[in-house]
Amino acid sequence: MLSLRPYNDEIDFPEIYKLNCDPEAMRYIRTPETEVAPVRARVNITLEYSSKNAGFGIFMIINDETGAIIGNMILRHANWDNTGAVEIGYVINPDSWGNGYATQAIKLLIEYAKTRHNCTFMVAFTDANNGASNRVLEKNGFVCVGEEYIYEWNCLRWERAE
Repeated sequence: MLSLRPYNDEIDFPEIYKLNCDPEAMRYIRTPETEVAPVRARVNITLEYSSKNAGFGIFMIINDETGAIIGNMILRHANWDNTGAVEIGYVINPDSWGNGYATQAIKLLIEYAKTRHNCTFMVAFTDANNGASNRVLEKNGFVCVGEEYIYEWNCLRWERAE
């Protein structure tokens, strides 16, 4: 069983940094980052965004049995303002892959977005070669609608509508 909780900068930054350094975790997202400053800058952008958009931002994925943080998710407007589609993104610690955690965590975030924000339309972006993430999105009702150049590469664009 998993749960989500809002990011707490004082205790969660080391976990975010650790995942950003991990070549396996970052394989389909971006080049692993070994310097603290760029990771801190990305987190700060999201913290600033979430301070202006209550209920959006970074969420930590918690394994309820062990209390361990197994990854993180983001919920934000796809264009970084409060209009348009809501985007989800996620990173799971490779040690936790293959347990259905990403599928479960996305389901939790969808329910949160629907309940908290009355969100009925969501998007996500994946690398076309990331079969595991693509299957996870399909299991959660997302449909691949094509490709889009975003995050400095061509991604598959996934959409989910109620």
